Amino acid sequence: PRCYFCGGSRQDRRGSYIGILTFLLPFMDQQNIFDPIPANEFKLDYLGSGWWSVQELLDAAENKLPTYLCPTDPGNPGDYAIAVLNCYRWTLEAGLVRDQGRFGRTNYVSVNGVFSNVAGYRRTEGMFQNRSEHPLRDVTDGTSNTIVVGEATGGDRYDHPWIGPNNLPVYWGIGENWWQFGSHHSGGVTNFLLGDGSVRGLSPSIDRGTYRNLAGIHDGNIVGQF
Repeated sequence: PRCYFCGGSRQDRRGSYIGILTFLLPFMDQQNIFDPIPANEFKLDYLGSGWWSVQELLDAAENKLPTYLCPTDPGNPGDYAIAVLNCYRWTLEAGLVRDQGRFGRTNYVSVNGVFSNVAGYRRTEGMFQNRSEHPLRDVTDGTSNTIVVGEATGGDRYDHPWIGPNNLPVYWGIGENWWQFGSHHSGGVTNFLLGDGSVRGLSPSIDRGTYRNLAGIHDGNIVGQF
């Protein structure tokens, strides 16, 4: 997919700059990392700067949290930390920060639907998009039929920093690129967290329609057995 890097996009600048794993820090016994982060950063309507330009966020991002990595991760940091900030029609906006092992990485990325909630795809939006806040009652397809977080490798040169927004669409299938969900497991089987708290492994060869239907929280396409 095409990608707009920070400073190069003419689109809406209301991008997200921190993601769900940052919100989880207090529940992971990481209050000492969480507390210095300015409270405004957690407000949905706050228009701040990227985490790479806010000292408190930058300091937090340098913490390595093994819990946020899959045991199959080879441990080889990429050249850049990539932050997926926003989805537009056929386009992802992302920011790059020189990394080379400086920042804490993650293999767990939230699902924003088939292609987030951009025009033409709002019916197939996922649990997490830019500045979203969905209670479980919004998951009318059923929590056992909806994927909300999945594994991602970041590809050969990029890493997903745990502090970043890191929400991806499922539009391009399962694979090894930074814009896809994927894993280092045998056969490329990729684990996804469902809304009911269970975990399922999905093959790269999964039917594309099934995969997309699993990503929408209220598209009306109930998958059932898969």
